[in-house]
Amino acid sequence: MVVFLKKTLLTFILLALSIWLIRYGMIWQTANDPDYTFEKSKANDSNYFAGGFYNSGINAWFKNNPEMAINYLRKALLIDRFHMNAWLKMAEIKMAQGNTHQASQILNFSHNLTKDVVEWKWQKILVARELPSEEIFFDNINFIIPYRQFQEEAIYLMDRSLASDTPSVLNVMETANFPYYLYWLMKWQRIEDSFQVWTELSNENMVDDHLYDRYVHYLISRREIQRAAAIRKQYMGDEGITNPGFELPLSNRGFGWRRDSGEHWNIQRVSFQKIEGNYSLQIRFSGNENINFRHLRQIVPVLPGNDHVLSFWWRSRNLTTDQRPFIEIIGLDCKNSYWKSEMIPSTTGWRKETIFFSVPEECHAVTVRLRRQTSHRFDNKISGEVWLDQFNLETLNRQQFPQHDRSLS
Repeated sequence: MVVFLKKTLLTFILLALSIWLIRYGMIWQTANDPDYTFEKSKANDSNYFAGGFYNSGINAWFKNNPEMAINYLRKALLIDRFHMNAWLKMAEIKMAQGNTHQASQILNFSHNLTKDVVEWKWQKILVARELPSEEIFFDNINFIIPYRQFQEEAIYLMDRSLASDTPSVLNVMETANFPYYLYWLMKWQRIEDSFQVWTELSNENMVDDHLYDRYVHYLISRREIQRAAAIRKQYMGDEGITNPGFELPLSNRGFGWRRDSGEHWNIQRVSFQKIEGNYSLQIRFSGNENINFRHLRQIVPVLPGNDHVLSFWWRSRNLTTDQRPFIEIIGLDCKNSYWKSEMIPSTTGWRKETIFFSVPEECHAVTVRLRRQTSHRFDNKISGEVWLDQFNLETLNRQQFPQHDRSLS
């Protein structure tokens, strides 16, 4: 009998607990479903959950009832004092009511409590912008700029809030965020502003190889050759041909060698043929096409109004057709500036070639390119191999420059 009573009592306890859990679960679902149709009686059932009162407060705010909204938000905070969404929504409502003092107090409290937490940064940024509270506004934007998912919007908001005045932005932006700002300015084609940021980066010694490479490539693409050349000289400490002996992989960017892939030729660094160092560059033609080849080139800064000499080493094996490769120099954005070498022989050992040229005053860069023109003969499909190595560009004194070589080729 005693055992039966114990089992019966235990059954009733478990049944009551099950009913309570079902009821609790239903209330939890109601309290945490933002799409729920809010009713006062049902909202009162949500007093187990801060989230329920918070959702009711949001609903009241959307219905233009700020006092009721604040009442619900206070109830949410009585249950969970650290419900940041409730605090920040209350600050927004207080601000809308013109009570900026309480809104500022709430914002400062929330900011200090969650200073190193990402989750509520945007809400704090928007409230701080409206108050305004510049310190909290810029502090939170600086915090989220390194996060890729927020970066674009965060920099845009900071830039726009300061009327797109780059010096003002740099005054409030943390130096660690300067590279992100530079990339953003490059994306929006703000060349002058980007150069201001680059100057600050250089002063702070925050320039790495990747940033240098991308920015110089950007400047060249915008025809800012002089600035790009000055940055290369400042950062790399060199002038003339980049990667002259092909000891490094071809970068395809900036002042480096650029190559295009194709079905009928192959360009690669090789170590079995070289004049100096460990590598040379091999160009192999398949013999299947009458190629108009212009797919290996480099943009090179030059001194305007000066005489120059380009030297290089090359060799060849079994080149076919009457039209074989040669090196040409083309003025970049300057008219009537073109020079070229003779065509390389069909087969030859390593030999050094030189091209003398004098650039006009308006010319700040040239393109050095390996070229092969199409042939008009019946056997016009080129095959064979060319190797290149040890390019060098020198600026000459007028006394050194041979008078008979000054004319255009």
